[in-house]
Amino acid sequence: MNKICIGGLVGVVGLAIGVYFLLYNNESPVEESQVSEQLTMDLAGNTEFTERYSARVDRVDVVFEHKDYTWYQLTTNGLVRQGDLNTERGYEDDVDATVYVLNWQNPVGEQMAYVRLTNEPGRLYLLDSERKIITGSVMMLEENN
Repeated sequence: MNKICIGGLVGVVGLAIGVYFLLYNNESPVEESQVSEQLTMDLAGNTEFTERYSARVDRVDVVFEHKDYTWYQLTTNGLVRQGDLNTERGYEDDVDATVYVLNWQNPVGEQMAYVRLTNEPGRLYLLDSERKIITGSVMMLEENN
């Protein structure tokens, strides 16, 4: 196999691990029909999110959106997760990159992290447990309506 195929395979496996974590951690999922009161109050059906990224990876629809860089909603094939969000400035040599840390107040093993690189402002990458980019996990920024 060539390096590109291996890199893509590693990315898909990493995304699958992230989706597995979301589906089977200790939190109770929020069904789309049971959207939380916070989401109803914040978005009120007007999609007033600060940023929204989406992708379809290995037949899984993934949507990450946040409100004011403090609260997030992550949807994977209709399963909705919500929680606290924190941002960190800088990633490796990119001092202006933004790292989004989901459930940042939980133990490190229960957190997820994404990074937006300075030279790719319209893309968001999932980070693995060692904070390395999973290249097959790229989500694209959607225009805010």
